[in-house]
Amino acid sequence: MRALILNSNKKITLEKISKPSRIINPNLIKIKVSYSPINPSDLGFIGNVYGRKKHKSYPLGLGFEGSGIIEESLDSNLIGKRVAFVTNYENEKYVYIT
Repeated sequence: MRALILNSNKKITLEKISKPSRIINPNLIKIKVSYSPINPSDLGFIGNVYGRKKHKSYPLGLGFEGSGIIEESLDSNLIGKRVAFVTNYENEKYVYIT
């Protein structure tokens, strides 16, 4: 799996990252991401332009929203559903199932 990563030297690189482990929490799902844009405001949050406390150190994954298909869930009825997802600067995740 690949992701755009912002490193401590402020350089953005496309890197191979490991896939998340198997889902064991009933409140979690694994999404195969189709699209995840990076907006200028995303870089502002990462660069602390808005005065928000950073929640983690470098390297950082970029992008706050996206869309995809549920690949794994403890609820088998959800697998294959299209979803849109967002997160905020506090890393709270929200998923919208269509």
